Amino acid sequence: MKTGNPSSSPPPVLLCAGPEKWLKAQAIERLKSLCILPGFEEMDMATFDQTQEYDQAIMEAVKTAPFGSPYRLVIISGLDEASIDSLPWLVHYLNGPNPKASVVLCAEKISEEIRSLAQKKPDVVHLLWCHPLKGRDLRDWVVNQARLLDKTLDSAAAHLLIARCGDQLQSLFLAVEALSLLVGSAAKITEADVEAIISPSVRETVFDILDRAAAGQPQKAIELLHQALAQGQLTVEQLMGALGWYYRMVWKNKTGMGSSWGSADRQTALSRLKRWPQQKLKAALDEVLEADTRLKLGYPSSELLADQLLLKLGA
Repeated sequence: MKTGNPSSSPPPVLLCAGPEKWLKAQAIERLKSLCILPGFEEMDMATFDQTQEYDQAIMEAVKTAPFGSPYRLVIISGLDEASIDSLPWLVHYLNGPNPKASVVLCAEKISEEIRSLAQKKPDVVHLLWCHPLKGRDLRDWVVNQARLLDKTLDSAAAHLLIARCGDQLQSLFLAVEALSLLVGSAAKITEADVEAIISPSVRETVFDILDRAAAGQPQKAIELLHQALAQGQLTVEQLMGALGWYYRMVWKNKTGMGSSWGSADRQTALSRLKRWPQQKLKAALDEVLEADTRLKLGYPSSELLADQLLLKLGA
């Protein structure tokens, strides 16, 4: 069973396994460009959801010759942890695949039965793992997306882009695409470009506010809060929610109670608050929980409550 991305010729069967939908979508688009001629999508492409039990229709589709394209493309979803007994058409097809078709099988989780069946057909089934990307893999993926658009994205710019957009590949792809268009003829997308064009995420905005409070600058933290509220980047409710998450994650990590820090947001939280002693972190969490409770009970001015909280945290 081969692994990796589709090559210049379409694989007889591509098994896309994992929860990252954007990687699957990209793989399917690449196959579509190899298999289907423009204008023949309706005749030479077919999609099915295996949970609807279209066994006979699927078999007919994968065995049909293309009408006007080089290959027929059949996409089948809903195969999560499916057993061999539930896929009689697949066993039959792998024994005699259509040389003029490419079949895509999509599943977040593949059963050991299906994996074993695929391993017995290495020349037929290609495996593409579609797991969420983290750390350096995510940064390299972002840099490569810019390269595909004939732009250079340096490491600092990629890091800031991930901090602002999160680790969802579709959001990152759209952001890189927007940046590549807005920088015009410039060959490089810089950190300054990301700063100017991509708005900060809610969590990054909270990070910036807390950085000021942690540095003993509560008035500056309040100024940043009011600016974010005025520009619609943040609401007091979002501030409270992000603060609660922020402190819980850092507190658990410092006390050894938390799990591994896989996401960019968690790594940023840890690095930005590592100078806060455990006693202050515990007190800060108590303040956040108290303020959040008061807000939910109908405190007359949510902005005043947020200001008071930041004054306490920055003391």
